[in-house]
Amino acid sequence: MLFASCNTGNIAGLAGHLRAISASGWQLVGRLVHSGTATRADGEIAITVTQHILATFGTAVFRQVRGIPDRCPDCGSYKIGLWRPADSAAGAEALPACQVCDWIAAPVG
Repeated sequence: MLFASCNTGNIAGLAGHLRAISASGWQLVGRLVHSGTATRADGEIAITVTQHILATFGTAVFRQVRGIPDRCPDCGSYKIGLWRPADSAAGAEALPACQVCDWIAAPVG
């Protein structure tokens, strides 16, 4: 489902990138795990590669689940972030918002 949603809009190349880093990371870590000559430095590289893959997937999933657009639908700015109104109830969900034109996404649900 994540790959399918990454093949639309401004993030069309993201699905291919996620597949590529996953495949190459899996191959590297697999080789190091089964290598009799892997060093501590090799292990640290494997951990860093794995962290990068997980962070990249996590960001993609977070953007999809939270409905964060690539650009502001009103002004086209890339300055989109999460914003929680000051008058919102404690624990209220933060909403995607534009830092340029003050557009705020409608709450989901």
